Parts: sequence; C-alpha cells; structure tokens
Amino acid sequence: MTGRHPTPSTAHSGVERFDALILDASLRQSLVSVRSFGKRGLCVAALDAVDGLPAFSSRWCRKAFICPAAESAGYAAHLRALLDRTRVGVLVPSSDRTLASAVRHRGRPEVASPLAAVVGFGMSFFQVMSYDYLDWSDPVPAAIAIAAFVREAANIAFTRAFQ
Repeated sequence: MTGRHPTPSTAHSGVERFDALILDASLRQSLVSVRSFGKRGLCVAALDAVDGLPAFSSRWCRKAFICPAAESAGYAAHLRALLDRTRVGVLVPSSDRTLASAVRHRGRPEVASPLAAVVGFGMSFFQVMSYDYLDWSDPVPAAIAIAAFVREAANIAFTRAFQ
C-alpha cells in the first residue's frame, strides 16, 4: 500500500494481483465501478481497446490494459491471456457486448467446475484465518472471549452438578 491507494500485489510468484478487473473502461459505469472499488481499498485494474480513457486516469485505477475491440475475434483470447498472467479476484463486465464475447468462447474465465467449487467451499472451513490468533497488541477481545467461555463452562458444570 502506498498511502491510501492499494498497489498491485506481486506476493505470489511475481504475478500481479488485482481485486477487480473492470472491462469496458470507456463506459461511464466502468469509471464509477473503478472509483467505487478503489475507495473501498481494493486494487483495481481496467481494460478497453482505447487508451487515454477517464477510467484509466482515475487515481483509483492501479493499471490500465489495452486490448483488441470486444467485437473482434482476438478479444476473448487476449482476455484469457491477461487472466493467465495476472490474478484477478473478480471480473466486472460493464456491458453486454464484453460479457457476450467472453461467454461466446466459453469465456467463463477463472470459473471452476461445479465440483471444484463445492470442494473449494468445503475446504475453506479448514483454512485458519488471521483472526483465529491472539493479537498481543490488543489482547482485550481474547481476554473477554476466554472469560465468557470459562463463565459459561462453569455455569454448565454447576447446573449439571446440582440437577
């Protein structure tokens, strides 16, 4: 992070990582999307066939990608190649033309099969999250949780012992 604006992360094997890739950067709704995601602290990139667009110039747009026109045959291939060399959290098409172009070529990029999605969802329950650990810089929430657990355990034990 530089100041308030997130920069593309390259922590995973030197691959650029963006929280969102906004397609159709020439459209006003794309500029609004770039600003909206960026103001929420997300790292945003934008894509269109024309350079010098307002969405590309937004302070919230961390990277601008130029591609063939959405109607051309090379659009889906270019988009797939871009997604292969970067890691994008969510792909946001701002118009039906780019959505149709991507889907026409079975361009549901980065969409897992239904089985893989179900397995991934199930496995996410076994992933340890950062909030599962005690933060020594702020031990109060952990102390409150431990006290509540001990109080509840004692209450249950007391209730069972005298029933």
